[in-house]
Amino acid sequence: MTDRVPNRKREQASERISNERRVQPFVQHLGVLRDRQVARMAGVPTSAVRRVREGLKIARSPSERQRRLPGSKLDAFHEIVGVLPDREVARRAGVSPPAVSSYRRTRGIAPAVPSLNDLLGRARALSGLALNETRPATLGSLWCWRLIVRTPKGDATRFAVAQDARAACAAAAMLGEVLEVERLGVALHV
Repeated sequence: MTDRVPNRKREQASERISNERRVQPFVQHLGVLRDRQVARMAGVPTSAVRRVREGLKIARSPSERQRRLPGSKLDAFHEIVGVLPDREVARRAGVSPPAVSSYRRTRGIAPAVPSLNDLLGRARALSGLALNETRPATLGSLWCWRLIVRTPKGDATRFAVAQDARAACAAAAMLGEVLEVERLGVALHV
């Protein structure tokens, strides 16, 4: 007469499988509702819902992915962050451009894409050149340009080969905000 002591690991595995089976009718809610809400509907622990969701490679619901961020002066300007350049949002909100950049990045908002007029004006101001400046000796030449570009990872130096400052800025604008443009010299004389 030997009574076997129940194997605790077997019981836990059996309970886990049972809980996961109870989640199956609610699988359409995974990734849409919070795991806690689905767990309540299925009558199982949240960990069972998480295991099923991760096993099916379903991402957490958007509400679970968002971090709770503290309030900011920029919350009132949220609609224009990423639409207008950080410098302009900062001017309107009365904060620094790095504060706007940080606010935008922590909320996953892409930087504003500058308009062609912004690029032209910035290139004209930064280069000190007329944008389509050509001299008889350099007509048709391709120039090497050094550009300082603000990227999400910080300011970076990039080089471009273009006929004029406008073309160099347009090429660099895809990487971020162009801060500085310098013509280095002739890259190719045609």
